[in-house]
Amino acid sequence: MLQLARHRADLALDVSQAVKFEVNSEPVSSICCHCDTCRVTHGATSQRAVLFKKEMVRFDPESYDSLSFYQTHDKVHSSLNPYTER
Repeated sequence: MLQLARHRADLALDVSQAVKFEVNSEPVSSICCHCDTCRVTHGATSQRAVLFKKEMVRFDPESYDSLSFYQTHDKVHSSLNPYTER
């Protein structure tokens, strides 16, 4: 039986880029972080995150070219998609 996504998002980054994803579960946790890394990375006084199990998150394949992942431990942006390439 087809399982419908509980949450969907469609984020337009600019005219030519968009990221679409869906999640098939409720969040595991929700946090609001005020650490120096989150403040610098997001340019705000805090960063709100809703956490899901990664096997429950699915990015639309057309979104892959628009994704970039930031590794705080080595301060490197990467196009490696941790959801499909590990």
